[in-house]
Amino acid sequence: MLDRWLSRLNAIVWCAATAVLSGCAASAPAELPDGVRVEVLQGRTDYTSGTLVIRVVNESGSDLALQSARVSWPGFSAPAEWERGTTVRSGTTVDLRAPVPDVECDGATAEPVAVLSFLDGQARATASVPVADPLATLERLRGEGCIAEQVERVAAVSVGSLVVEGEGRASVAVVTLTFAPTGAEGRVEVEGVSSTPLLRPDPATHQNAEDWPLDVSVDAASGSVTAELRIVPARCDAHAIADDKVGTVFNIAVRLSDGTAGEYRLIPRDGVREELLNYVRATCGLL
Repeated sequence: MLDRWLSRLNAIVWCAATAVLSGCAASAPAELPDGVRVEVLQGRTDYTSGTLVIRVVNESGSDLALQSARVSWPGFSAPAEWERGTTVRSGTTVDLRAPVPDVECDGATAEPVAVLSFLDGQARATASVPVADPLATLERLRGEGCIAEQVERVAAVSVGSLVVEGEGRASVAVVTLTFAPTGAEGRVEVEGVSSTPLLRPDPATHQNAEDWPLDVSVDAASGSVTAELRIVPARCDAHAIADDKVGTVFNIAVRLSDGTAGEYRLIPRDGVREELLNYVRATCGLL
């Protein structure tokens, strides 16, 4: 009898100490103050870094001591999580950045839900709220991720160092895209590459086309295939080059063997990106 009483007393003491030190005893579901809402989106800098923005808008009239945020969606294989802690002042908006999870390509999707952990007085509380997606960011990420997954299953895609032909404003940069088969079943047909905010096709060789038209395909039997892009600057204003985030990212139009069409986003390695930026600066007379 005494042992059982001591066990119960120890449990009570442990729970009291835990509540004081960590607030975990007050983690029951709660409601967010009226006027707090959550959105998801991506800015220009977030595309290349693979980041999802969890935007918390506080129009409640009181500050929100936010501890963590987690966005769950069936199109992701795991939640997008942010766990750094911040105060969202009344009347302000805070953008929380989390890595984009791997996508889930099979099955239907449902509406995203955010679980926010926050301080309610001195106690820690959690609440689930619907998530707005005004720019359809999640479906875009899922589509891009599923295309990338299928392309990379069939081929490794890379962009080589550029070769500059000519001098000054008449110079042309030439880069080679390589599609190396992995040996997996399937086929990738490459139909073109979109121009970027900084790069466009050389008008002398592409008849003033807005994008680079291509017609190559790769599969396990094809061996590596290459495509050459002849490039000139799309613009020469210094601030656009200095503020560039996606000007060296190539969006490649592809069609898969099951008929699915989409864009594969190719981000050059840092060395090639700098070569491209330096080419634009030099050609525009900004070096």
